[in-house]
Amino acid sequence: MPASTPRVPTAHFNLTAFVPMSYRRWYLLCVWLSVVLLLAGCGGGSSTSPAESGIKMAISPRSSTVSAGSTQVYTATLTGSTDKAVTWLVNNVAGGNSSLGTISSDGLFTAPATPPDNLSETITAVSHADSTVSASAAVTVTPGGVSISITPTSAKVQAGSTLQFSATVTGTTDETVTWLVNDVQGGNSTVGTISSSGLFTAPANLPDNPFETITAISQADPTKSTSAAVTISSSTISVSVAPKSATVQAGLTEQFTATVTGTTNTAVVWFVNDVQGGNSTYGTISTLGLFTAPATVPANPTVIVKATSYQDPTESGTATVIVTPSGTPGIDYYVSPTGGDSGDGSPAHPWATLNHADAMIGPGAVVHVAPGTYTQAVYLTASGTSSQPIEYISDITWGAKFVIRGSNDSCVYSIGSYIEIIGFDITEDPTRGSCRIGLRTEGEHVTVQKNYVHDLNRDSTISSCASAGGAGMLIDSQLDPSHEYATVDSNVVDDIGGKAPGYAAHTCHYIHNYYLSISHMTATNNLSLRAESWGYSMGGHPPAQPVGYQTLVNNASIADGYGAFYLVSDISGSTEIANNNIVDERWSSGIIGFGGSASLGNGTFSNNLTYMPLGGNAYGMICPTCTVSNPYSGNPLFVKYTGDAAGDYHVQSGSPGIDHGTSAQAPHHDAGGKNRPQGSGWDIGSYEF
Repeated sequence: MPASTPRVPTAHFNLTAFVPMSYRRWYLLCVWLSVVLLLAGCGGGSSTSPAESGIKMAISPRSSTVSAGSTQVYTATLTGSTDKAVTWLVNNVAGGNSSLGTISSDGLFTAPATPPDNLSETITAVSHADSTVSASAAVTVTPGGVSISITPTSAKVQAGSTLQFSATVTGTTDETVTWLVNDVQGGNSTVGTISSSGLFTAPANLPDNPFETITAISQADPTKSTSAAVTISSSTISVSVAPKSATVQAGLTEQFTATVTGTTNTAVVWFVNDVQGGNSTYGTISTLGLFTAPATVPANPTVIVKATSYQDPTESGTATVIVTPSGTPGIDYYVSPTGGDSGDGSPAHPWATLNHADAMIGPGAVVHVAPGTYTQAVYLTASGTSSQPIEYISDITWGAKFVIRGSNDSCVYSIGSYIEIIGFDITEDPTRGSCRIGLRTEGEHVTVQKNYVHDLNRDSTISSCASAGGAGMLIDSQLDPSHEYATVDSNVVDDIGGKAPGYAAHTCHYIHNYYLSISHMTATNNLSLRAESWGYSMGGHPPAQPVGYQTLVNNASIADGYGAFYLVSDISGSTEIANNNIVDERWSSGIIGFGGSASLGNGTFSNNLTYMPLGGNAYGMICPTCTVSNPYSGNPLFVKYTGDAAGDYHVQSGSPGIDHGTSAQAPHHDAGGKNRPQGSGWDIGSYEF
C-alpha cells in the first residue's frame, strides 16, 4: 500500500472567542447607534426639526390626489407653541389662485377648475409664531370626474307659483339627479315640492322661514351636488319707504315712513345696512322709522335704510341716506318747545324760540328745530353768505309746527339772504290767530323746501286783506327782484283763503297759494291745493320791480279756485318756462289752466297735463307769441284724489303723465326724494311713478 497522506486536522475559528468581552459590547453599541441615526434621517417633508423657538409642525395628509374642481382638507399640527395659526400656500403663493387652486385659512384646498400644466403641486403651512417653521405636502391635480351645476342659482317665487330648475351633469353618461327641497327629497306641502324634472312648486301658504334651498344630487356620484337659494314671497304684499333718499348730517335725524299694502298687518322691521335697528357705525333706526345718523361719517357715507314686512319678510322697501359731516363746532344750534332763551342753544340747553336763535347766529349756522308746537310769529333777519348759508330746519319734516297766535301779516317772515327754510308745518291758530301770508321771504338766494303751509285767512275781519290780498307762500325781494334767486321745492300749500275751514267771505283782492315774485326763481315738485285765486302766481310789479327768468317744472295744481298757473314777465327778453305740470280742476268749470300777461313774449309751456271734465280753458290768457307744445289732457289717475292735502297725488299705472314729460329744466328727484326719471322718460307732476 502506498504510504498514506498525513491527515491534517481541520481548524474551526470563532472570532468572538478571541475578542475580549469589553470590545464586543462597544461593537454592538456602534451597530445600534448606526441604525438609529439611519432611521432618524428618513423623515421626509412632512415635518420639521425643532427650530430655536422649540416649535415643530407636521402636515396631514402628506400626499393626495384631487380632481379638478374638488376639495381636500389639510391639517397642520404644531407643538411647542400655544399659537396654532398658520399661513397656507399653494406653490409658495399665499392662499393660492385660480390657476393653481386656492386654500382657505382653515386648510380647505379647492383644486382649479382646469388642471394646471404641472399636475404636481405643493401645499405648505407656515407657522405664524415662527415663520421659519413650515411643513409641506404633495398634491396631484387630475382631470375632474363628475361635476354638477344648477340654474338658476337664486330666485324669488310667489307662494303657489312654479319655477323650472335645471341641473347639468358632466363627466358621466348618467345625467340623472335627485331633487331635494330643504334636504327633503321631492319636498313636501310645507316647503314646496319639486318634480324629477326640476319643476319647483312653491307652497300655497308662506312658510315660517321663506328662505329655502333647492338641491340636485348626481345619481352617478352621490357625493356631487349643487344648490340654489329660493325665497318664497307673498303674491300681494309690497312695501315702500318715504322719502326714497335723504342727506343727513352726522348725529342728526330723519323720519322715514313705511307703507305696506296687500295685508292688514302693516308692521315692519327696520334695518340699516341690513342690521336690524342699525348700529353706531352706520346709524340707528327706531321701531317708528326715526333714523339717527352716526356721530361720525362712516367710511362709505351712503347707507341703506330698509323696512321689511313683518307679515312677509321677503318683501321690503329701501331708501338711500348720505351721511355728511356735521357743521363746524359752534355753528349748530338747537330750538325746542321745552327750551329757554336763557340757554346757550346747545342740545343740552336749547333755546325756546326761533326769533332768539336768529338774533344769536351768523353765517354758516344750522338751527335745528325740535318737534312740537310754537305759537310766536317768526321774524328772521340773519343772512348767510354764498359759501356759508344759514339753515333753519325742522329735524323731523313737518314735526316743528308753527301754529301762530295773534294778528300778523305773516306767520313766518324772513328778510335774510342766503338762507334755507326746510321742513316746517306753518298755519295760524284756528281760534286765536290770523296770518295774511303763511311763509314770506324777501332776500336773495333763498331756498324754501319741504314745508307744509295750510289753513290761512279764515277770519273775515282781517282788514289788511281787503287791499293787499294774501298768500300761502310769498317769495319776494326788498332789494332788486330782477337779479335775485330762489328755489322753491317739494312744498305743499293747502286751503289758503276762501277754501280754508271756517272761512267767511271777505273782500281780499287775490289770495294765491304760491306768489312767486322774484327773478331767477325755480319752483319744482310743489303741490297747490284749494287756493282761493291762482295756485301759482309768478310775476312782479312793473316798472319799479320787474321780474323775469322764472321756471315752473313738475308741479301740480289741484282744485285751485280761479286758475292753476299764471306767469308774467316784466324784463324784456327773459324766458318763462312751465313744463311737466299737472292741472286737475275736476270740481268746477270756467277755470284757467295756464295763463300769462301780454308782456310774456318768451313764455314756453311744454308737456303739461290738464284735466277739466266740467269745462275750462287749459291755456287762457296766453300771449300771442307764447309757445305751447306737447300738451296732454285726461285724468291723471291719482292714487287717492280728495281735492285737499288728505289725498295721495302719486300717479297710478296707466296715467297719461307717466314718461310723457320733458327733460328740459326737469329736476332729478321728485317730492318724495325718488330719483327722476324712473322709466323711459320724465313723468309729469310732483311725483315720479
